[in-house]
Amino acid sequence: MEDGHVAAEPRWLASAPGRTGDRGPLGFQIVTQLLVVAVVALSGGRLVMQVLQDGHALRPWTAIITTAIALAVSFRTWPPRFRWARTLANVLAAGALVVSATFLIEQLTDTSIRFLDLALSGGDVDPSTLPFGGRPSPVSMILAVLIAGGVLALSWNSKAAVICSSGGILLGTSASAWILIELAFPRSFRIEEFFQSTPSVVASSSLVLLALAAAAATARPYRTPLGPMLTTRTWPLAVVGIATLLTATVLSQVGYRLALSTSGDQRTAGVAAFLIEGAALTGLVMFTVWYAAIQQSRAAELAERWAATSTFSDIIYGSAVAMAVLDRDGIVKDTNPAHQALTGRSGRAVRGTRWDDNLSVPQSQGPTRGSELPEWWEPLLAGAPARTERREYQLPDGTTIWTDITFALARDPANAQEVLLLEQMVDVTAAHTAEEELSFRSTHDALTGLLTRDETTRVFGQDIAEPDSPTMLTAVIDLDKFKMVNEAYGHPVGDQVLIDIGEQLLEVAGPQSHVGRLGGDEFIIALPLSGQDTEQSARQCVERITAAVERDLMVSGFVVRTAASIGVSIGGYPSRADDLIRNASAALAQAKRDGGRRWLAFDHTFHTQATQQMRLLEEIRASLSSRSEEFETWFQPIVTLQTLATFGYESLVRWNHRQRGIMAAGAWIEIAETDLSVIHQIGLITARQAAQFASQLPAGQQVSVNVSGAHLASREFPEFVDLILELNRSVPDRLVLELTETTLARLSGPGLNRLNQMADAGIGLWADDFGTGFSSVAHLRDLPLTGLKLDKSFTASLENPTSTAYRIADGLSGLADGLGLATVAEGIETPLQAQRVAAAGWTYGQGWLFSRPNPPQHFPPVRASVSPNQKQPNLPNQKHQQTD
Repeated sequence: MEDGHVAAEPRWLASAPGRTGDRGPLGFQIVTQLLVVAVVALSGGRLVMQVLQDGHALRPWTAIITTAIALAVSFRTWPPRFRWARTLANVLAAGALVVSATFLIEQLTDTSIRFLDLALSGGDVDPSTLPFGGRPSPVSMILAVLIAGGVLALSWNSKAAVICSSGGILLGTSASAWILIELAFPRSFRIEEFFQSTPSVVASSSLVLLALAAAAATARPYRTPLGPMLTTRTWPLAVVGIATLLTATVLSQVGYRLALSTSGDQRTAGVAAFLIEGAALTGLVMFTVWYAAIQQSRAAELAERWAATSTFSDIIYGSAVAMAVLDRDGIVKDTNPAHQALTGRSGRAVRGTRWDDNLSVPQSQGPTRGSELPEWWEPLLAGAPARTERREYQLPDGTTIWTDITFALARDPANAQEVLLLEQMVDVTAAHTAEEELSFRSTHDALTGLLTRDETTRVFGQDIAEPDSPTMLTAVIDLDKFKMVNEAYGHPVGDQVLIDIGEQLLEVAGPQSHVGRLGGDEFIIALPLSGQDTEQSARQCVERITAAVERDLMVSGFVVRTAASIGVSIGGYPSRADDLIRNASAALAQAKRDGGRRWLAFDHTFHTQATQQMRLLEEIRASLSSRSEEFETWFQPIVTLQTLATFGYESLVRWNHRQRGIMAAGAWIEIAETDLSVIHQIGLITARQAAQFASQLPAGQQVSVNVSGAHLASREFPEFVDLILELNRSVPDRLVLELTETTLARLSGPGLNRLNQMADAGIGLWADDFGTGFSSVAHLRDLPLTGLKLDKSFTASLENPTSTAYRIADGLSGLADGLGLATVAEGIETPLQAQRVAAAGWTYGQGWLFSRPNPPQHFPPVRASVSPNQKQPNLPNQKHQQTD
C-alpha cells in the first residue's frame, strides 16, 4: 500500500524474489538448463541430418536463431557476478531478434538480401528453388521475434520490460501450441502446407519454439507468465496440461503416420490421431476436475487464514507504531502511515530503498549504509529472536531523531517460501536526550561543565594505560582566599569566577588534556608533556596554568583578582592516575603551608611527612581516649619589668609521649588543629589544669590560656566557653584568654558574642603575637581586649634604639597605655632586651631570661633577685630560639 491506495504493481510481483534479481529456486534453474539443452540438441540435430542427407544445410536459419535464443536464456540464469554472461545473453538475444526481423522485412517488402542466400556448407543448390527462397517461414520468424524480444526484456526490471517479456513469451507459447494442435487435428487448412514443409518438420520447429518460450518463463519464474501460476498454485495444472498436449501431439502424429502407411486411408489415420488426442484431453479434463476439488478445499482453508491475515494487516496498517516490511536484502517493500508520519517520507519515496539509507552510524554495530548488512542480519533471517537497535534517523529537513528499531522475522502469506522482516520504529528522542543529560551530569560538574573527580581519574587512567603512553603532568589548583570573594561579593559572583577559571583552563588544555573540578575552588588539569626535557616542558605548562588563573576578572561590575596555589606531579605508564592525583594534592597542601600563591612539584618526602603526621594524629587521639593523662600543662612566669615580681603565668601544653618524652606544643599542635574535636579536648584539659593552678596562686596573679583560631571557629567552642565561665566562678579574675592577632582579625558573629560574654564575666582577653598580623586600631577599639603581647620578633630587634622595630614597639606601648591595656613583651632572653622593652614602655616581660616553662609543682616561683641590669648566671644561650 502507498498513501492509502493499492500499489499499481501486483502484490505477487512486488513480493517476489525475482524483483531484486533472484534467479529462482534450484529446480527452476535445472528445468531451464534442460530445456536449453533440448533446444540446442534438436536444432543441432536438424542441421546434422540436413548435412548428412543433402550434403549441406538447407534453410538453417531457424536452427541458428533458436540456438542463439536458447544460449541467451542459459546465460541469463547465471549469477549476477558474471557480468560478461549477462552481456553475452543480451547480445545473442538482440542478434536473434535482428536476424528474425530482417527475414520478416524481406517477406513483407518482397526483397532479397544476397548474403542470406548462402547455405552453411556453400552448396550448389539454388535458394530460389527452396520454399520461401531458402528463408524460414514467416510464422516461425514472428514467433522467434516475440520470444527473442521477451528474452532480451528479461534484463530489465521496469514495468515496460515486464510487459514486453511476458507478452512475448505468452504469444510465442500460444502460437506454438496452436500450431501443434493444428498438426494434431488436420482439417481443410493444412498448417504444414502453409509452412511449405512436412508436418514433422513443422512439429519439431514448433516444439523447439515452445521449449524456448518455456525456458524463458522458467529463467525468472516469479515474472509473468509463470509467476501468477506459481503464486496461485495453478502451475501443476499448467505443467500437466502442456505436457499432455505435447505428448498427445507427438503420439497423434506418430499414430497418424502409422495408420496412413498401414491402411492407406487418410480417414482411418485421422480417426486414429483423434482417438489418441481425445484420450489425452479426456485425461486432462479428469485431472483438472480432481485438481480443482483439491484447490477448493485448500481455498477454504486459506480463506480463514487470509481473513486473519487481512485483519492483522489492517491492524498493522492502522497502528500508531511506525512499521515497514523489508525483504531479505534489507529493501523496503511497504510502509504504514505511521512510518510516513514519523520519518516525513512517503511510502513511494521509501519503497525500494535500503532500510538504513537515512540512518546515521549505529551505537553498537558500526556503519551499514552502502556496505554489507550487519552481522546479526543472517541469524535473524534464520529464526533468531527479534533484534532492537537504537539509531539516529535523519528527517527530510535535516534534523535528526533517535529511534528504537526492532526487527522481527515474518512470512509472506502469498509466498510461504519468501522471508520477510517486519521493522518497527519508535521515537525515543526525549528519552535519549534525558539519558545523555543524566550521563553528562554524572561525569561533569554542574556549575562549570568540567569533568568530575571520578571521571577525570578514569579518562586520565586510560591515557597512561599503555606502555607507549606519553608522560603526563597533573596539576591540582586551589584558589587562594576564595572564601573572601564569596563573602565580599556574594556567591553568584564567586560561581561566575569559578566558571571563568574553568574556561581559562580549557583554553590552556590541548586536545589530549583533561580539565576537571575536584570541588569548591579546587581544579585539576592533566596534560601530556612534549619534548625530551620534561622538567622544562612541565615548567612551561605550569607557567601557562598560572597565567590562566592569576588575572583580573570583570564579574558583575566587580574586578576580582584571583591567585592560586598549585601542586604538580609528573608521571606516565605504569603509574596509576589516582596516585598521580594524590601526589599533586600532597604538593598543593605543602604549597599552601608554605604561604600559598606558588607552585610546588611533588617530592616523595611529602608522603613520608604526611604519613608521620597521620600517625602522630592517631597517637594524639589514642592518648586522649585512653585518659592516660599524657597531656600536661606547664607554666611560664610573666614578670613586672621594673620589679621582676611575678605578675602571672602563661599555660603551655606539653605532651608526655611514651617513647619520645616531653614534646613541646610546636612539634604537634598544628597537627592536632587539623581535627577540631582533638584540639577541643586539649583546650578543655588545659583550661581545667590552668584553673587548678590559678587557685593556688597568691592574690592578684593571673593565668593565661591560649585559644587557637581553629578552636574558636569550631562548633565545640561554646562548650569551651561554658567551661571557662564555670572555672572563672571558682577562681574569679584569675583567668586570661590569649588569641593571636590574626584570629581576632577574622572574628565575627557568634565568636565575637562569646568573647563579649566572657569579658563581661571578668575574664581577660589578650592579643597574642601582636604586630605580626593584620594590625588595625579598629581591633583595639571594637574588641573587648584587656592586654597586648608584643611578638618576640620585635623583642629580638629592640637592641638598637634607633631601629624601626623600636619605634613601633614604643608607639604600640603608648597606644596600649592610652586604651588602658596591659602590655607584655614576649621572648626576652637577655638583660639588654629587658632594658629596651622597659624603656619602650612595656610593663611586663616573659622569656627564658626569667624562667623556662616548668610543671606546676615548681611554682609558685621565688621572686627573682636580679635586676635587668645584672648579668644572669645559668641563662640559656641568647641565640636559642624559643618555641612557646
